[in-house]
Amino acid sequence: MAGHFMETIGTPAKAAARRLARALTAGSGAEGEGLLAAMVALSVLVAPLVFLHSFCDTAISLVAVLFLYRSYRRDDFAWAREPWFIAALAFSAFETLRGIFTTYPHIAVVSGLVWMRFPVFVAAQCALFRTVPRLKRRVFWAYALTVAFAVADALYQRTSGHDIFGWTPAMDGTRLTDPDGKLDVGMILTLIGMPIVVWALAAATDRGRAIWLRLAAVLALLALTAAILFSGERMAFLLFIAAGAVALKVIGRLRWRAIGIIAGAGAIAASLVVAASPPLRLRATEALWQFSHPHRSAYLEVMHGGLRVFAANPVVGIGFRQYRYDCARYQPPGVPHEVCADLHPHQIWIENLAEGGVVGTGLILAVLILMLAPAVRDWRRWRDEPLFGGAAMAVLLRLWPLATTSSFYVSQREIVFWPLMAFAVAMASWRPDEV
Repeated sequence: MAGHFMETIGTPAKAAARRLARALTAGSGAEGEGLLAAMVALSVLVAPLVFLHSFCDTAISLVAVLFLYRSYRRDDFAWAREPWFIAALAFSAFETLRGIFTTYPHIAVVSGLVWMRFPVFVAAQCALFRTVPRLKRRVFWAYALTVAFAVADALYQRTSGHDIFGWTPAMDGTRLTDPDGKLDVGMILTLIGMPIVVWALAAATDRGRAIWLRLAAVLALLALTAAILFSGERMAFLLFIAAGAVALKVIGRLRWRAIGIIAGAGAIAASLVVAASPPLRLRATEALWQFSHPHRSAYLEVMHGGLRVFAANPVVGIGFRQYRYDCARYQPPGVPHEVCADLHPHQIWIENLAEGGVVGTGLILAVLILMLAPAVRDWRRWRDEPLFGGAAMAVLLRLWPLATTSSFYVSQREIVFWPLMAFAVAMASWRPDEV
């Protein structure tokens, strides 16, 4: 599976893999250059590997390890004095120490320690973007190729009944699989597709661009929107549409009246597509029923279960990655077993409150705010830097508190979120005049 996927991604990913192999086997005389080339190649590979979760996590971890070794050899740990990194250390230390006194301390303690690979990866990208200014372009095109492949695969699934690798969509075809056979293609496309959305909107609304390029940008947006709609992931589609409306204003610089007309036309088109597709019509019917019967919504029941856990442990929570094991003991009699059947309560902030309490949630909030604040303050650059604008918008989208999405700490989501955060932080700290 992994081999077929990498082959399909194309020449850039394979070339990066070859550079990585040469870098990792470089002689001692080329050690500095070898480590740098290895980190660059691994950073580019993160995007094509994002659907292959364990491979992507391995690439992120290797970048972190190589960067730590490079910093040790150069005796340069200035990056560790960044406020967001100090906050990350505090969060990791809290979760690790809290984990000693949990039901399964080996899970909580190890999870708290290895989580630090993500802040180190962020620091590595900040250093690499200053050293290798072309890295941002390479990463953007890696994301673009990955999104193009996943969009084509999703459209093919909806029309043929199976993906190009032979996987049959699960849940009677109401949801599509990603290139690795998992049911998360819609949300992943929503997040990693944001850089392409920013590029396409900037190109489509720039009257100085060639007409064919503006048309290609519009077609790319339509294809991405269709793929996310066809995925059957309702929250992913709603988040994508909400982000699109904001992007039309910030990136496209359109008037609200024009945005309203586009939104109205899009809603009509989406309704016609859903009405013509039995699987999508079933998903829409289920969503309407849940909205009209909120007291019977399975998602709300699960969230209420998470809030009960938090109410019983408001200060320090029940510990990192302990929700599945301890949730049931805090539920009153008669609560369905399904409320505590998952690893998480399907809402990232309720999850943080339940597992980390006010202390843990405050610490992770400090990390995220300190990381993202410079990117938000520099929002006027988003239109001209698609990777920067897209990564920042994707991070904000993932943190949106009203979204019923999966865990913040399950690796399938972490390996999508943290590279985007890393590129947003790195781009906020990078300036063309520094090169």
